[in-house]
Amino acid sequence: MSSAISSPTGSGDDKDQKRRKQLKRMTKILESAWQESDPCFQQQDQDDGVFSLAAIGNKLDQMEYRLGKHGWEDFSKDLGGVYNLHVKKKTKRATLAKQTLDKILPLLPAPSLQDAASSHVPTAAAATTTSRNSKKKSPASSATKGHKKRSAASTSADADYNSPARGGDSQYESRTHSPARKKNKTQELADREDRSMELLRHFVTERGGDARLVENFTCRVTKKADTNAFNVNFYGANQRRFRSMLEVGRHFGLLEQGAAGQANSRNNNNKQSIRRKASSNESEAEKKQLRKELDKLRNRLKTATKALDNHASGASTAATNTADGKEAALADHVTGFDIEPVDDYLLEDGITRCSCAAARIPDITGFPMVPEHCIPDVLMAWDFLCTFSRAISLTPIGLDDFAAALTYTPPDGQLGDDVAAPPVYLAEAHLGLLKLLLQDAYSDDWWWATLETVEEETPDLLNLVDKGKPVIKVDMNALLSEQEDPLITNSWLKSLESVGKDATVTQLNEAKAAIKAALGLVSNKWVHAYLRKTLDASKLTNAAAFMCQSVLFLVKCVREARPDLINCTAPSEKVRQVKEKVVAEASEQMANLTPSAPCVANEDVVSDFEYESEDSDDEDAEHHGKGGIRHHRHSKEASENDILEADDYAKSASVIPPRPTPTIVDLLMPPTKPGPDSEYLNPFTWYAMVGATAHRVLHRKKRLLNEVDDYMRAQHDLKPPSVLERSEREKVAASRVLTECEIAMDGGSPTEAAIQHLCKGGHYLQLSTAERLCLLRLMIEAAYDTNRLYEVVNGNIKQRQSAMKALEVEQRRAKKDEKEKAIADASTARERLALEAKERFLDEKREEIRKLNEKSKELSDDVIESLTEEDIVDFDDDITADFLALPSPDFFSKADVKGMVDRMHEEAAFDCDSLRIITMTDLSERERRHLEEMEGQLAGFGVEDAAANSHLDKETFRSIDRLKRDIAKAKEQMEKLPALRQRAMMHLRDAIEDGTIKVLRAAITAAKRAKLSGPDEETGGVWAIDLMRDAALELDRAKASKRVIDAQRDLVLKRNKCFIRTEPLGIDRFANRFWKFDGDEDGRFWVETEYTFNEGAEPSRPAPGFLKLQRSPSQIAFGASEFEQDFNSREDLDSAEDFCRFSRREHHSNGFAPALAKHSWGCQATEESLRATIKLLNGRGFKEGTLKAELKESLEQTVGNDEKHENTDAVGTIEDVTAAVESADAVTEAVESLSSIVQTIGDSNAFMAAKNKAIPHGSQGATMNGHANNGLDLIESAMGQKVRVRQEIDGSRKDLAVARYENGTVVGWKYANEDKEANDDGEEMLSTPIVLTLEIPYWKVASERGHTLWLKGDALLQSMNRFEKWSRGQGYFEDDAAFFAYRNDLGKFLGGAKQAPYSCSPNSFASVMIKRESELYSKLKILSYDNKWGGKCGARALWTNSMKDYAFDFATVKQGLVTLEKAFFELIGEFPDYNDASGDEPNAKALLNDPFTRNDIELESIEKNIPGLWNSKASRLVFLEIVTSSKTTGILALCLDLLCRNTMAYLRKHKLLNNTEAGELFASEDYSYMDDTSGSRRVRGLNLWQRKKKTVNYEEFF
Repeated sequence: MSSAISSPTGSGDDKDQKRRKQLKRMTKILESAWQESDPCFQQQDQDDGVFSLAAIGNKLDQMEYRLGKHGWEDFSKDLGGVYNLHVKKKTKRATLAKQTLDKILPLLPAPSLQDAASSHVPTAAAATTTSRNSKKKSPASSATKGHKKRSAASTSADADYNSPARGGDSQYESRTHSPARKKNKTQELADREDRSMELLRHFVTERGGDARLVENFTCRVTKKADTNAFNVNFYGANQRRFRSMLEVGRHFGLLEQGAAGQANSRNNNNKQSIRRKASSNESEAEKKQLRKELDKLRNRLKTATKALDNHASGASTAATNTADGKEAALADHVTGFDIEPVDDYLLEDGITRCSCAAARIPDITGFPMVPEHCIPDVLMAWDFLCTFSRAISLTPIGLDDFAAALTYTPPDGQLGDDVAAPPVYLAEAHLGLLKLLLQDAYSDDWWWATLETVEEETPDLLNLVDKGKPVIKVDMNALLSEQEDPLITNSWLKSLESVGKDATVTQLNEAKAAIKAALGLVSNKWVHAYLRKTLDASKLTNAAAFMCQSVLFLVKCVREARPDLINCTAPSEKVRQVKEKVVAEASEQMANLTPSAPCVANEDVVSDFEYESEDSDDEDAEHHGKGGIRHHRHSKEASENDILEADDYAKSASVIPPRPTPTIVDLLMPPTKPGPDSEYLNPFTWYAMVGATAHRVLHRKKRLLNEVDDYMRAQHDLKPPSVLERSEREKVAASRVLTECEIAMDGGSPTEAAIQHLCKGGHYLQLSTAERLCLLRLMIEAAYDTNRLYEVVNGNIKQRQSAMKALEVEQRRAKKDEKEKAIADASTARERLALEAKERFLDEKREEIRKLNEKSKELSDDVIESLTEEDIVDFDDDITADFLALPSPDFFSKADVKGMVDRMHEEAAFDCDSLRIITMTDLSERERRHLEEMEGQLAGFGVEDAAANSHLDKETFRSIDRLKRDIAKAKEQMEKLPALRQRAMMHLRDAIEDGTIKVLRAAITAAKRAKLSGPDEETGGVWAIDLMRDAALELDRAKASKRVIDAQRDLVLKRNKCFIRTEPLGIDRFANRFWKFDGDEDGRFWVETEYTFNEGAEPSRPAPGFLKLQRSPSQIAFGASEFEQDFNSREDLDSAEDFCRFSRREHHSNGFAPALAKHSWGCQATEESLRATIKLLNGRGFKEGTLKAELKESLEQTVGNDEKHENTDAVGTIEDVTAAVESADAVTEAVESLSSIVQTIGDSNAFMAAKNKAIPHGSQGATMNGHANNGLDLIESAMGQKVRVRQEIDGSRKDLAVARYENGTVVGWKYANEDKEANDDGEEMLSTPIVLTLEIPYWKVASERGHTLWLKGDALLQSMNRFEKWSRGQGYFEDDAAFFAYRNDLGKFLGGAKQAPYSCSPNSFASVMIKRESELYSKLKILSYDNKWGGKCGARALWTNSMKDYAFDFATVKQGLVTLEKAFFELIGEFPDYNDASGDEPNAKALLNDPFTRNDIELESIEKNIPGLWNSKASRLVFLEIVTSSKTTGILALCLDLLCRNTMAYLRKHKLLNNTEAGELFASEDYSYMDDTSGSRRVRGLNLWQRKKKTVNYEEFF
């Protein structure tokens, strides 16, 4: 019945709700249309009677639109009709109506409604009727014509006010005093509206106003649905709303200030009360949040206090010397109480720079024969070659083998070609770098760098002649203002016209003669100084063009500024105006000149005009012959040097370094840049090409450094450096490019010394290690600028990004799994808590039932124990009610759940159902009670001597005997266990701090042997002390972390392969860096430690196990100093010294010197040293915490890999042996069974027995297994002896074993059991051999590479003997070293595996020479009728046989090349003037040694006419001199290539060899320069810029 009654009501409510929703949407659409429309569409127009938006608003107020589809259609038609009527009637607003309608149509919710709105056109009558009705319904709208009567905005506001959200009524209820509006309203609201209007008129009259003021006012009363309160609003004639009569009174000015103030006060009080209420709510929320945080802090404090108490109670039983800071850190770690990390400089644990982790003495301090300062460069070069191995086609090599190859020096007396040649790896690496550099487009910038001249600064001077621009700065106003006779001016102007008219003057002497003639005539001292400054530029290579431009500008300015020189009647005013104009233009042009442009200063202007010509004897010097020319060149150079020295402090220097003298290698190379596949990039010439390439790269670096210096000085408004300053900076350019390896040795630069040595034809192996490293570093620096490496790095960046995304996905998945596991553990913990609560409840109720049954005795004890859960719950109603009130799983707090989760983790760590934590006191009490129980049992038998009692049976007798043994064992263990437990607890603490699986397992095993845990008979679980529990939990965490790391290992490896740059593994609080290189051995970590500044104090001794890091400033600083004068002090610093010290901190934290600072480098290679390093790192610091985590992760991975490949035959320490014992009762037996442990003394007898076995007894100085004993018979003990151990490894050479050698020290020895078959020669071979167990002595060796080795006696003696020979270095050579077996599988630049070591030998060069001769002889033999080379005389056959049979000798090969040149020279023929006896015989050695004549030497056949094999007689003599004085096959190979190129050039020039045949002979060479017919004499002398200038005549530069 009730449902039947409530159904219609519910239906009506739904209908009202839909009607309100429809009304609200229509109101919003109308409001948007109102905002988009022009005022002409908003209000009704009396003239044309057009329908308006205000009328639609009135219809919405009257709720005249039906609910549903029909109502929406009517609304859409009315809305569209407002605009369509204008469009149809083509009124003046038709276009505007069409545009507005297009904007409004999308507001309608359906396409059908949009169509209805766009097509509906109301009739004029309907529009007029509607407009008339709207006037009747809204009398207020007719009060003021032209204003808004009923806006959509006010409609929307009213609708919003009466919406459910505003607490309005279900219907839009309002009343006015209009009878038409009272029809649709309730009588109650209408009465209230009338009453309110009467009160308003009375209020106005009472305040002194006229009732007619509110005649056009209306009133609207609404009712709130939630509070049944009424809201009264008054509306004026312009539809302005007033919320109260007070507002109406204030509007008309009827209220006094007091009343208004009271009203405002009440409003303000209301607002303040609202604010106080909101503030009170916020305060309550804040207090609630603070209470929650306080509860959390209290819980954490409680947990930490409990954990600290437990730890203190456990630590009190063990004697430890751990520092307080470490104990606190351990307590925090044990409890799992997370401590927020802090900045590293805030760590306070007593660690200093000299006692930090990076200051520990490393296992590896360097490499044999590598200077200490070169270690970082060795690491950098090796890491680069391994990282970009594919880009340079080079198979990677190990770090130790790389250092051995870099320091290799052939021994004396070794004649093998493979021994005398550089290691294969170095040749392959340099050839790979050369090919990488030469194939890059960037190589054009540095290959021609040595040919750059000052013209590079002003390359447009040759083309500026027609533009009339200045090249010298001068005060043009002073020059033109100087008084001079017009006749004199015209005279010197006329003498300069020859220079000015010819804009392409290239003869220097002619230009200088014209200027000197003008100097003899001029009397203007400014013009005189200007012309002298022009003559000073004669030292430039482009002096002629410079002088021409300077003179042209001077003549032009003087001619334009002095019209009176031509017309003496010119007005003076006009002359003055023209002069000012010329001065202004000239000054503007000079302002654009570079700071290094020449300038005529006041001091250059002298009163007297005496000028001594520097070239007075130029014409006479031409007739003095060769000797005179050479003398003139020297005298000219001397005069130029004198002038240069005089102007060094004033003249600005060019950024282009001085052009170097061509080297021997430069003379032999072709004039073009070699390509990556050039024939002369071969195993013979690679080190010569390395020298030439490094020479050019360094020269280019000098220019770049000069440009940087000028830029920095220009940024700080400083002048460019002078010539002298620039020269000093260029001397240290190599130090500014490279780092530690560039430390000057013997007062010179090792880089430049190595370059000069190789470019002169020296052998690579004659370089020192530092020089080799400098060359390699310089090549690597250039390789970083290649496009190939840029592409590799760019590709790696993209691949790394994708790898990082995949890794992030895996990390998110791991976090998700961890979170899900935590949720599952929490759910299980809640269920377990609920179950335990229920079990406790049942146990309590069972006890209550038992107590109740004690009186009634209705139930027996067995029945009570057998009561089930249902029986107990149904026992009575109270128990049932209590049972139903038990807490559910969701009832427990987070603290309870967390405690249960911790219990679950602890039980899982021990793999038990129950775990009890006891203290050491409880453990001792438990063992004491157990001993008393056993003694009580023994006393219970009633006899003390069981053997004397004949009445005891056998079982009782055995029980008594077993009890006696157990008691004796318990007493023995009680004596031994305390010390063992103290040691085990110390290991547990160290293991918890270490955190790695291996150490934790060993510590837990030792703790089990010490009986720090055991089975709990009371609970059926396990008991343990707190440290044991903490170690087990830490082990579980380490295992879980390792599982996550293993799951992500492949992704991490994929990410690491995408190399970008080598980054340090981390840094500590003192900014010391820790490095892990991918190509290095596992477990190696390099540490870069900063030296401390001694500051003159007496250095303190370092602590045991730490480095001595204190150094003086001179020992720390190295390399070129920064030029601090290039910088100005900052405004935020007090002085320049503060800024300099601040900038110097980039190199050293002390900031004591403006130069690089040395660092101490070392490697931690053993597990023990790495663990000790980790212990010294504080995990609370941001940097050190990250570093410690990275080291532990790397250590865990390394130890895991070592465990997989662990040698089971190795004998370890007592801890390792006892770790394999699972039973705690077998500790004593295990100790007794350990017959041999590592000892450090007492090996004299074992060592003597080993010597007697290796050296026959009584043979003083005899050999030991074929080697001299070197005084080993005088050594009594091996402890502390140095050894060099040989270890065979798997290599690629099948003909020879490959071994690795390590130096080390004997640190211990032991005996080990070894099984050996017994051989009895007197009997026949038995079917079952007899096996004997022998004790064999082993010696433990700690190598310098961080390895631990075990040697038998024979191997030990050989290693000691080997070290003695190696230290002397005479007659000792390790031909099976690992780096000798290296072969490049990627590039194979030296050929196959067998040919690679011999690829640069004289024999290999002879084979190449024979091949080249055979290829060219077939074309040359037709040139001569009388062929003395290949004819019947047999010279060619004899030469070929000698090259095949005797080419192992370098002198033979060198003579063979001389013979081949002579044969080719005779076959081609001598040019006519070759045997001209009129001239003197040129001295080839003198030509080569003279740097001036060497610039003019050209051995290449690049002349326009090629008369023969050589350009001149001097060219051939120079070639032969180079061949005969060469000492390496590299120079011979370059000479052979030159000889072949000249031969081909002759053949091609004389049409004896076409391009096809040339391509078949030398397919990889570029001989395009041979086809150049431009007449250029010296193509090789042109730099890159000059080669691009096709129209420039190059003769003037040479």
